[in-house]
Amino acid sequence: MGALWSRTWNQLWDVLYASTHHHQVYVYRLAPDGQPMGSYVWKGPAWPELPEILRDEFRGGEFRVLIRKKRQMVFGGNISVEMPQKGHAT
Repeated sequence: MGALWSRTWNQLWDVLYASTHHHQVYVYRLAPDGQPMGSYVWKGPAWPELPEILRDEFRGGEFRVLIRKKRQMVFGGNISVEMPQKGHAT
């Protein structure tokens, strides 16, 4: 799992840091079985602060992230984001 996890995060960072205003992110919370639950919980532009948004606004967890550039999918993967530390501003 470590190599897959690392490759997924590396690909995500590459897209987030290279993104333009044409990249749109869709984030879905994952159920314990690894399947997306319902509709997306967050939609917005691709930018490097995405993991912090998921940590602070959604209290971390397991997510499916899809990033599109117009109609083209440029990233799709499951990520795990740690819960905020106690005392961290939310």
